[in-house]
Amino acid sequence: VLMCDVDFFKRYNDTYGHAMGDQCLQEIADILRSVFARAGELVVRVGGEEFAVLLPGSNAASARTSAQQALELLAVRAIPHASSSVAPCVSISVGLAQLDPETMDSFDQLLQRADQALYRAKSLGRNRITD
Repeated sequence: VLMCDVDFFKRYNDTYGHAMGDQCLQEIADILRSVFARAGELVVRVGGEEFAVLLPGSNAASARTSAQQALELLAVRAIPHASSSVAPCVSISVGLAQLDPETMDSFDQLLQRADQALYRAKSLGRNRITD
């Protein structure tokens, strides 16, 4: 599973307004859906500017490769973000977690691990993938 968060989205809304913020989220959702389009893969908005991507049957290496492709496509889309201290364009941070049946007995634990990885990505400078 991947947890994705738009870097400095509050600043984006404050700079460009909520209508542009909504359009930005739609563009990010489109990118994520284009990358994660195989049968069973699911992209969902989990609140505000966060998205979760469920990747059944994928391992961490393939999930990381696909997440990197999403970051690259977002960079190519080049949505201006003048108030970001990470990049001149909108970027996302991604936390990656793989189900470990020996240490996880619920889906919530998997999501919690992905959320912790997302926090690490943000604390390391954002615009990256961390597990």
